[in-house]
Amino acid sequence: MVRAKILANISVSVGLDQLARDRDNPLYTLSPKNKLDNNIFLKLTIYDQEDIENYRTHSQRHKANSVTVRYPKESDEGDESFDLHDLCDGVHRLTFEVGSSAKPCQGALPNSITDLCMTKANGLEILIDQFFVSKVISTLPTSTSIQSLTLPKEYRFTSRFVVPSSLVTLNYESVYDSLQWLVVSPGQVLNNCTIDIKSIEDFVWLEKNIWITCVALRQQVCDIVPNLIPQHVSKVEIEYDNAEIQEGTLPKMLQALICYNEIFFPKPVLPLSLKHVELKKYPRKLEKDILPAGIQHLLLCGFNETLEPDVLPSSLTKLLMYDYDQVLHPFVLPQGITELNLFRYKQPTFLSHSLPAALVKLEIQIFQGSFDSLGALDNLRHLAVFAIDDSLSILLANVKKLKLWTSLGFRSGSLYDTSIEDLYIYSYQRMAIASPTLLPQHLKRLKAIGFDINKDILPPGCKLAR
Repeated sequence: MVRAKILANISVSVGLDQLARDRDNPLYTLSPKNKLDNNIFLKLTIYDQEDIENYRTHSQRHKANSVTVRYPKESDEGDESFDLHDLCDGVHRLTFEVGSSAKPCQGALPNSITDLCMTKANGLEILIDQFFVSKVISTLPTSTSIQSLTLPKEYRFTSRFVVPSSLVTLNYESVYDSLQWLVVSPGQVLNNCTIDIKSIEDFVWLEKNIWITCVALRQQVCDIVPNLIPQHVSKVEIEYDNAEIQEGTLPKMLQALICYNEIFFPKPVLPLSLKHVELKKYPRKLEKDILPAGIQHLLLCGFNETLEPDVLPSSLTKLLMYDYDQVLHPFVLPQGITELNLFRYKQPTFLSHSLPAALVKLEIQIFQGSFDSLGALDNLRHLAVFAIDDSLSILLANVKKLKLWTSLGFRSGSLYDTSIEDLYIYSYQRMAIASPTLLPQHLKRLKAIGFDINKDILPPGCKLAR
């Protein structure tokens, strides 16, 4: 269906009354198959027993194909157990937020589910209700349409669990004592399934169980030596202090490396296959050839040393340097970068050609300097800045559609002389927009959060979205 393809790849929060009231909304008239095939999700949240009873009997409930259940707590009034049969067929994405004491569970999940997520109810909960999680996942047939399953780290398997043959992604980290109970189909590989290594014997078991692709070294059980980490592993996380990586110790086809503390490695020891690297504590100079040539995503925390030309690989498309506050010289950053975060950047200005023209997303939340020397970035679609000042209109001169986040809203500038036609703007400090010259003169659609706006100042024909 053409309409479904036009609306593809969106996720919208809805309420049951809204679904009933706006029945002619093109989103609400799509079939379950059209929504699934085009990655369209209408999200409904169930908070309590009253919500579940309303959902159970509502004539339009089948239109919500993404459901989050933030209930079912044992203390909630109403039915003594939570009935999975209350969830109608047509739900594709289902999320349970589970606390330490959930209601008993009965029934079975709808066969339509492709994504099941079980998470902790909140950050204060230390435990989760193991029985509730076990009951829900036990209702998954061994061969269904489910492709993704997410389980909290606190959950432990204690008996045999046959993994559905359709499952592609298992977002779950646990130890050998839990993972040993999983039974997979021949040739099945579970993306994101992570073993938390507690002993050398865990590496031996992992060598024989190639369906686990990720390794977490939260504590040091031994030195990282050649042939210790099996070659089929695609992601390695290292959390303990002062880890050392020597040549030949990482799998040759490794895709992702995440280091939470200071780590030491001579150059060049990182596999050429790496695409994603996070060094969350790297307080020293970055030398040429430390990073492999094909890396695409890089996160550097604690890094605040001068960047030299050709140090960062030209293949980079995403760069996050939260602590960086040094002058960026022209063309030091790879020109293919589309996403850049310089959270603590406080230099007075950006030099000409210091930012790549390909940028689509730029986050510089503390920067209060000028963009005058930089010129226009025509590809920007997402921008986070401290405030809107005079020089911002130069940066955005040719941008037609933009999502803009600010801390202080408008300070001394205006968006009037930009080409923006579709604008989402968010301000953490509430303010009034009283003058029509603050908004883009060609604006056709506006969604503003954190602003008080008089509709009379909107450009002719502009629609104010809620």
